[in-house]
Amino acid sequence: MMIPAPLAAAFEKKSTISSAELCELLPMDDATLRQHVRAGNIEFIRLGLGVSAPRRFTLEAVMAFLEERREREAPAVGLLREVARPLRTSPGAASGAVSGILGSLLEKRSAATKAKVGR
Repeated sequence: MMIPAPLAAAFEKKSTISSAELCELLPMDDATLRQHVRAGNIEFIRLGLGVSAPRRFTLEAVMAFLEERREREAPAVGLLREVARPLRTSPGAASGAVSGILGSLLEKRSAATKAKVGR
């Protein structure tokens, strides 16, 4: 993954950036960044001792976080597009391509729809 220009510029003269700087660059709300930190989604360096010591982020940690987010979100979008396309044309056409729980739910929905129409 290529380093976005704003991140490259922010890390040009320093090895870490603050939470506020990172929130501005991503853009991300401070509360959202704190949730990602607590969940262990992004690594940080704590300057000083204690829980209130400021957190700093390295370029490597930020890039790993962005890559993980991209990998986590992009395949889901592609999968939804593949599943949604056949559903628009014919609910039965998607059942063969979709496996597991989603496939069985689609089959149940299709059967319930046919039963309502047959009344």
